[in-house]
Amino acid sequence: MTLLHTNGRGSEVVEMKKMSPAVLRFSAEMLKTLGHPIRLQILEVLEEFDEMSVFRIQELLSLPQPVTSQHLNKMRVLGLLDSRREGGCVLYRLSNPQIKPLLQCLRQSRPDMD
Repeated sequence: MTLLHTNGRGSEVVEMKKMSPAVLRFSAEMLKTLGHPIRLQILEVLEEFDEMSVFRIQELLSLPQPVTSQHLNKMRVLGLLDSRREGGCVLYRLSNPQIKPLLQCLRQSRPDMD
């Protein structure tokens, strides 16, 4: 999409990058999914430790197992996490390398809040 942008110094033609409808839908769903504080905490844990079991995640975040599993499954279904079985436990890890820069961006968005 081409736009004519005017500012105090004149006008310029700007080529805007436009997301396809499919990318828009996926992005909206991903942001909606990430809009829960527990899910963001889970992502931070997996960012730090690479791969972790449901039990260890629930233990670190002091969450009930069903709550932890529900949040993990929602992110896995969306494609944000991968999982694998090892013996009797399920291990989770980030599946999308863009999650780490996204978390960094979120951390920097309000540096005055700690």
